[in-house]
Amino acid sequence: MCSAFQKDPNAAWFVLATDVPFVNNDVIQQLLKHRNPSKAATAIKGKNKEFVEPLITIYEPKAYPILLQYLTQGYSCPRKMLINSDVEIVEIDDAFIRNINTPEEFENAKSEINN
Repeated sequence: MCSAFQKDPNAAWFVLATDVPFVNNDVIQQLLKHRNPSKAATAIKGKNKEFVEPLITIYEPKAYPILLQYLTQGYSCPRKMLINSDVEIVEIDDAFIRNINTPEEFENAKSEINN
């Protein structure tokens, strides 16, 4: 994300992980609908999750110096920045943000998507 901000520090950056196959157009539209450019970011959070999803988030330009500050303190995970910053949170059903990490989860997700 910091590399993206280096390229264009005035842009907002939408970050989406590749291991969340159930994030669909409705989820993305929900995030865009609730985007709040006056905050550091707009992030998705599962209704039953404790923390926001840093890789399903729109980072506003004001997030860049905050991300850099956390990075210099040794925190490379953007979740720490999101937890401690002024962020718009969009809650959705947990099923949409399941991430796939194992071959078994991958096969189950393919079956679920194909049905």
